[in-house]
Amino acid sequence: MNQTIIQERSGLNQFYAKVYAFVGIGIALSAIVSALMLTTFQDLLVQLMLNARIWLIVTGIVEVALVIFASGLAVKNSPATFPIFLLYSAVNGFSLSFHCVALSSWDSFDSLYLQCSPLLCDGYRRSSH
Repeated sequence: MNQTIIQERSGLNQFYAKVYAFVGIGIALSAIVSALMLTTFQDLLVQLMLNARIWLIVTGIVEVALVIFASGLAVKNSPATFPIFLLYSAVNGFSLSFHCVALSSWDSFDSLYLQCSPLLCDGYRRSSH
């Protein structure tokens, strides 16, 4: 009886370790793509932001589509799920670079917080009454 429970927990631990490794790889890929866009390809990023603002909307739609597609593949336990997840991570890093540039255009994070907090507090006050 005890050996069965230990074997089941061991298998579950291996599963979680594998999932965390995949998620870590995806986060690392997003960070690398975002860092490359903010450093090496900074001129391209600025041109895209100034001339083709639709890219932010397109990347958002592509991210949602990739999540839906990868979810369908994951249900079927398809080996193509991981490459789709990696593609999603790369697109996510690209769109994160847009957000990093937009946030850095503010004077500081404090000014962003001070400008957004009245909106948040006002919404909270309305919902609590």
